[in-house]
Amino acid sequence: MNIDRRHSRSSFRCEALDLALRAAAQRANAPGAVIADADGFVVATAGATMDPDVLAAMSAVAIDGRPYATRRLQGALPSPLRVASLRVQDATLFCAWLGDHVLDTVALEATLDRIVASSAN
Repeated sequence: MNIDRRHSRSSFRCEALDLALRAAAQRANAPGAVIADADGFVVATAGATMDPDVLAAMSAVAIDGRPYATRRLQGALPSPLRVASLRVQDATLFCAWLGDHVLDTVALEATLDRIVASSAN
């Protein structure tokens, strides 16, 4: 028997990306997360602890060419900013989240890849 773990779905790509990120953030107890493109623009958001545009803009800068980074910006953020590089289809995206928790970015990357591939058909 195949049991589907997802409780919230959407046939709209943008909403599906938000739901996938929200689920990943909830599993990691992260108060806020964004997925950003290489230019620092928001692709998906989860949580409302901080302006998602600010997190997205900081993500590309924080990672600085590495696959994973943690930054503590004194006074700028309420908790550490963590950023991971994701490869979705042919695009490099960045997942940025706040807190000391670790998101399962491997699973998130696979989920995002499936969402983008299914919406391209």
